[in-house]
Amino acid sequence: MILFAWYIAKVILCSAILYGYYLLALKDKIFHRWNRFYLLSATAISILLPFVSIDILSNHATQGTAINLIRAVTAQDEIVIELGKKTLFNSTTLIAIGYLIISFFLLTMLLITFLKIIRLKNIYPNTKIDGIDFINTEAKGTPFSFFSYLFWNRKIDLHSPIGQKIFNHEIAHIKEKHTHDKIFLNVVLIFFWTNPVFWLIRKELNMIHEFIADKIAVEDGDISAFSEMILKSIYPTQNFSIANNFFYSPIKRRLKMLTKNTNPKVNYLSRLLVLPLAAIIFLAFSLKIKSEKANTIYTGGAITVVVDAGHGGQDNGAKYNDILEKDITLKIVNEIKALNANKKINILLSREGDKAVSLNDRVSFADENKATLFISVHLNAGTEPTVKSGMDVIVQNNGNNYHVQSNLLASSMIDAFKKDYPLPVAPSVYERQQGVFVLKNNQRPSVIVQPAFMTTEKDQAFLDQPENIKLIASNILKGIENYAEQIINLKMIPQQAIVDTPPLPKMMYKGKRVVRLELSTKQNKVKVDYNDKSTEIITKEEADKRGFILPPPPPPPLPPPPPPPAPSPNSKTVPSLSGTPSPAALTESLNKLSHSYSLYFLNGKESSKNEIEKINPNDIKSVSIYKAKGAIEKYGPRGADGVLEIWTIKNTAEKNNEMTVTGQPIPPVSGVPTSNDGNNSNANTPVQVTGEKIFTKVEEEASFPGGFIAWKKYISGFLAASSNELTSNDEGTCIVRFIVNTDGSISNVQPETMKNSKLAEVSVNAISNGPKWIPARQNGRIVKAYRIQPITLSLPESK
Repeated sequence: MILFAWYIAKVILCSAILYGYYLLALKDKIFHRWNRFYLLSATAISILLPFVSIDILSNHATQGTAINLIRAVTAQDEIVIELGKKTLFNSTTLIAIGYLIISFFLLTMLLITFLKIIRLKNIYPNTKIDGIDFINTEAKGTPFSFFSYLFWNRKIDLHSPIGQKIFNHEIAHIKEKHTHDKIFLNVVLIFFWTNPVFWLIRKELNMIHEFIADKIAVEDGDISAFSEMILKSIYPTQNFSIANNFFYSPIKRRLKMLTKNTNPKVNYLSRLLVLPLAAIIFLAFSLKIKSEKANTIYTGGAITVVVDAGHGGQDNGAKYNDILEKDITLKIVNEIKALNANKKINILLSREGDKAVSLNDRVSFADENKATLFISVHLNAGTEPTVKSGMDVIVQNNGNNYHVQSNLLASSMIDAFKKDYPLPVAPSVYERQQGVFVLKNNQRPSVIVQPAFMTTEKDQAFLDQPENIKLIASNILKGIENYAEQIINLKMIPQQAIVDTPPLPKMMYKGKRVVRLELSTKQNKVKVDYNDKSTEIITKEEADKRGFILPPPPPPPLPPPPPPPAPSPNSKTVPSLSGTPSPAALTESLNKLSHSYSLYFLNGKESSKNEIEKINPNDIKSVSIYKAKGAIEKYGPRGADGVLEIWTIKNTAEKNNEMTVTGQPIPPVSGVPTSNDGNNSNANTPVQVTGEKIFTKVEEEASFPGGFIAWKKYISGFLAASSNELTSNDEGTCIVRFIVNTDGSISNVQPETMKNSKLAEVSVNAISNGPKWIPARQNGRIVKAYRIQPITLSLPESK
């Protein structure tokens, strides 16, 4: 509604300017047909011109005061944002309804007029006279003309001198097609009745019609007699707004125009002045002058954007027809930096030449420069030539605290490409389930933009053209600016991390479901929100007693890894074996290993892949590998893709000792994995862990056979079979802790919450007497591990 109001304002302003020129330069001049054409054109231009928008670039967008005044109205629709809660009936809705009611009333009056004229046509006889439908009536308001119909009044003698002049007058209306003008103006007023200028134009146009018809009626005739006839005529008591009535007032102007010199030296200057006026109005209403300097969208505070060229150095990326992905991505990011003219956006490149940069270093580069956004440029490719084509944008589906903002950034990229990109553009954001290191470990909105398929001939030909590389870079810049302006500058959502927290497990208390838990570690209190909108604050001990599964505390800062424990009398050792790999083989194995993890620690301090590769294999004392949940729990999100810890031998005496295996560390002799899947390089030499260690944290937890759906079906059936033993006092969540042995058998089943309750007893029986579980895995090996399983009971209200 606000946009429509601005449009009406522009229509009124434009029509007022054009009609003002008519009053000053054209009114009461004898070139009536020109004036008729001008008023009709002014109406049409006023309606259509506000829709015209032509963008031009200028380094100095300055206009005169008058033009700026007009553009202050015409540009408003570019910045109007309708805010506020939408309700069914508000002031805007009521205004719209009122507007439509008046429009409907005017439409009804127009239709009634049509019906009256049709009724007259059907009542009285119709006589054809030289292509004119002559209808002789006794109706009030006649004579008048309507399209090709001439409605005559029987009281006027058609063959008298006065009758002939009136007849000629109405014939002029028909031949000049004045009815079309009247219908056009009446239809316009139905929709634009709020514009007073259009009402004035309609009135003036009716007068011009009479001037034209009067002039034709008295050609080669007696002007004085025609004037006398007009003065002596009795005004009719009825008038049709869409018909051409002979007795149309005011008569004074008609007489004035009749008595004017019919052969004057016409002043054409007043008509020629309309040309510069039309040009000024067109420029003021249609041209939108923008600063070429910026082509700038973002106007907020300074931000830093790291643009990452995928691959580099020995990592060529995809290759097709001797074209390397690393080279094209480098061209694109260099072009992005070159095109950026917005001083508020600082573009930094993670690599500026053909050099190898590790994934960890790319993320660290963004951290060190406190980047606001991270955009990695890659190219799509198939294993063989394909018909797939176009661009897409990838975000990390999980594991990143900026998932929401990353989706918005990706959507902004897609919108920027949709406008002028010749290749297909993905309709939506592609959310990657599998972990992508640079997306998963970035603590900022991060996306991967893939502008084309390397393995498609069409896309490759597109990438060969320098102007297309510039187009890709320009669109990525637009995507950055659009996101920054809408999300950062306008603060449509907060910039702090929006954490995608998993939904709470189902927890019940006294028939109410827990929908939110908030833990205060300092006060040892828990705030509980229920589905009936009630809230209570209880102690942590009470929450544990009720079986509530509390949210984990915020992760601690990244600690250095503890030194490996000293050998104990109970520790088993691995002596040097005759089949030990050579130093070269072990170095190669370590090099492969270093590509698989995101964090590296050497002797308790964070290190890098390059430092790991420089280690002398003979100096290694122990190697520890942490993956998945174990790595996250120890190191936080940065360890999501695995952590490698290495301790070296510090003195000669220690070099002669045997290597110790305790807990998760794996000896480099036979347990160093060579890939992400954790497979050992020497599978024929198994490594025994100290004693019969029971893991509390593993990479892959033990699971119920058939997965979650099978577990839900099993436990639901078991609880249903025991429903006669359970009461409303047993409602809640019982957490059961048990051991899953390497053969899948269950042992040591104990309730952790709701102890001594019937639910705890039933839950222990369900797990103890159930099928074997799929055992846990650590470093690719089946291990004995603890498992914690919540079981929630919610009984119907009638029970």
